[in-house]
Amino acid sequence: MVNFFNKKRLPFVGLLLVAMVGVLFEEIFQWPSWSLMLGMLGVFAGWLIVRRWRLPICFLLVMLFFGIVHAWQWEEAPAKRLALLLNNSNSTMLVRGVVTSEVKHVGKNHITFFIKTEQLEWNFRTLTPNVTMLVHWEGVLPAYGDLVSLRATAQSPSLPKNPGEFNKAAWLARQEVCTELMMDPSEPGKIVSSNRGFFLKRWAIAWRERAEKLLECGIESDQAVVSVIKGIVLGVKENETLLDDFKLTGTMHLFAVSGLHVGMMVMMIWFFLKLLRLSLRIAVPVTLVFLFSYVMITGCHVGSLRAGVMAAIVLIGFLLERRPQILNNLAAAAFLLLLFDTNLLFSMGWQFSFSVVLAIVLLTSPLEKCFGKYFEFDPFLPKKLITRWQQRWQHIAKHVAQLLAVSIAAWIGAFVPTAYYFHQISFSALGANVIAVPLAFLIMLTALLSISAGLLTSSGAAIFNNANWVFVKMLILVVHGFALLPWSSFSLAFSPAHPRITIFDFSEAQAIVMQSEGKIWVINAARTMQAAKTLVPFLEQAGVSHLEGLVLTQTEAGSVGGASLLLEKEKPRFIFAPSNPGRGIQFHQFLKSCQSSHQDCMPLPRRLNFSKECWGEFFAPANMPPFAFNIHCSQENIFIVPNSSVAEWLFKTASPEVLSADVLYFAWRPTSLLKYEPLLEKIKPKFLILPESFSLHGPIFNEEQEMLKRYNIMLFDQEETGAVTIEITNGGRVQFSIFKKN
Repeated sequence: MVNFFNKKRLPFVGLLLVAMVGVLFEEIFQWPSWSLMLGMLGVFAGWLIVRRWRLPICFLLVMLFFGIVHAWQWEEAPAKRLALLLNNSNSTMLVRGVVTSEVKHVGKNHITFFIKTEQLEWNFRTLTPNVTMLVHWEGVLPAYGDLVSLRATAQSPSLPKNPGEFNKAAWLARQEVCTELMMDPSEPGKIVSSNRGFFLKRWAIAWRERAEKLLECGIESDQAVVSVIKGIVLGVKENETLLDDFKLTGTMHLFAVSGLHVGMMVMMIWFFLKLLRLSLRIAVPVTLVFLFSYVMITGCHVGSLRAGVMAAIVLIGFLLERRPQILNNLAAAAFLLLLFDTNLLFSMGWQFSFSVVLAIVLLTSPLEKCFGKYFEFDPFLPKKLITRWQQRWQHIAKHVAQLLAVSIAAWIGAFVPTAYYFHQISFSALGANVIAVPLAFLIMLTALLSISAGLLTSSGAAIFNNANWVFVKMLILVVHGFALLPWSSFSLAFSPAHPRITIFDFSEAQAIVMQSEGKIWVINAARTMQAAKTLVPFLEQAGVSHLEGLVLTQTEAGSVGGASLLLEKEKPRFIFAPSNPGRGIQFHQFLKSCQSSHQDCMPLPRRLNFSKECWGEFFAPANMPPFAFNIHCSQENIFIVPNSSVAEWLFKTASPEVLSADVLYFAWRPTSLLKYEPLLEKIKPKFLILPESFSLHGPIFNEEQEMLKRYNIMLFDQEETGAVTIEITNGGRVQFSIFKKN
């Protein structure tokens, strides 16, 4: 490795490292930009005086410069300063701005997009902030580049309330978006004019929409295949459920337009230009035009931009008759991207892209030599004795060794980011990528021919799309086969040392996850959307591949909606549910899902053992849902009461010994706690947890607070705390942690 760096001049490697240090130091210490500017002036003045240490001073100046840029783009960003003035003021403002993103449909009737504000009228003041905001739109559907006028209230992006939820506020902040505009449906927005955005982006969006239609010709009936083709060629993800096998086998990168796709595109373009016998001076500019057109059409993602910049440097080097230094080109691409946006350093896509390519650059050649020596002929063997078939076999074997070397190098490069972000390691990726990548190349090539033919006639596109249908089916079959292999993927599970119970904050819904002795149980599954966006990601972060058990104590949608999803994704070993299903439609659908998956759904018993040290008791009037339940862990009890009618039934019928608990969770938000003072006196809890509600908001009344103080009860209001985690340590001590800190 030392010889590798000594033999080559790699100026951008040093520049990139000091730039990253400057950004990280500014992120940690948050120095004001003026202090860094003074530091730059002082360093430069010192160099003018001493005229020595040119290289260290140059690196120090670059580090300070990137610290200043990051301060401007992060702590001192105009969007943050404006957000402090506007957000949560509850006053309506008139906003004019240009749509700077594609319109996104969230759900059936919810439309969002970004706008670059041009004028803002608020509290009898007119501002021209020129910052980006996220709009929740009401009115006629706009398009990219439209100038819109709207009346809305500004608010800060909501923080996540539960572990596993996507941190939308943090993601928007890295995009320099700190304000959401919430419109009133009674006052729809207006489109003032059109064609105000960047003309190349408008062109790219129009071409992508046209390409999507051409790639569907002739195979519209098989949307699964269409989704795979669009995902690989254009980076469009339409069918998330189809991607599960790709996630397990480490081939998910095929759906993120990156260096692999850009490299394939450059190879195909270069091949066609060579057929036309174009000179290098013409071929390079033409290739660059097509290359960056493809990058723009696919959305200018970090991976594709990195690959595009690297390819441009290499091609321009060919034109100037300079030998490419791939590691230096990689560092140059990273340096230029950070110069454009320092927040990219903290994005998952940037880290994945550069770590994988860095591993490929450094490790592919040694691995290829290691594998290639097994296919070399004896150097003392005369070449005349080597048959043509042996030569062909050696040629094929060398290509396989090269693919395997690249696959292993990419796997090593993705190891740390995959383990950190997805808590999973895919061993099958080593073999799956060797087959999947060539198939993806065939799919890309056929799709390019389909689009080219479709510009002339739709029947031409249909012919190539039907050929692509075969390649996609082969890819799905290969990926599914590798996903079924034992130890295809390994989840990184970090089991807590003590029993841990997480009570999620879902308005009008319920879900509890209990972790004990390496076993994970889910009690009630919330609604389908909440399970998909929170419960499943939380379980993935916990390294869960199979649930120990799923327990349903209710038959309403707020507790059962996500059960079918958990049955499909997490494959629980045991399922318990009320024996009386009632009339709940989603509960009946869940029972049908259990039957179709050959999974037994057992009646909910009075007592259920979760582990050696934790067990639960379940109570309900006439054994009809919803059930109240008491979780016993060591010497501590956690009592969950589902609604007011069950609370009254428990107060009238249950003995104090049965009801005794250290923690009480009301799964609904009472209009007044004073009404349940007798029940609190009977249970004698030390802690009370109240959920958030759509209809009831705000802190509890003073009389209720005084009552809780009188009984020495500590309140956890999930409207303020978010999800609450209870950990029972050695000796029966109860430790609480809340998720929402602000």
